[in-house]
Amino acid sequence: MAKLKIIKLNKIKNFLNKFPRTLAEHSFLTFFGLFIISLALGTLIFFQCSVLIEAPAQKTGEEKSFQLEARAYQNIKDEWNRREEIFSQTEEKKCPNPFLY
Repeated sequence: MAKLKIIKLNKIKNFLNKFPRTLAEHSFLTFFGLFIISLALGTLIFFQCSVLIEAPAQKTGEEKSFQLEARAYQNIKDEWNRREEIFSQTEEKKCPNPFLY
């Protein structure tokens, strides 16, 4: 019968307790390792994004749904003209300059 390895929790606990101290003692190697990992992840993300940009876009229903209806456009234009007329009819109020003196 094959012997099963028994995981000893004390060994894992001791390793996890000593790990931050080991990283701090070898700070240059830790920095260098983290720098390499971040460089690899950054390169991977960059290439994935560049592939997504270069991929031909598939036509979806968005282009079809964005067509402007002439009646709706005319309603909006009429509303803008009405508001412009109301705005132009207001009187300009002359206020004295408080910063003159």
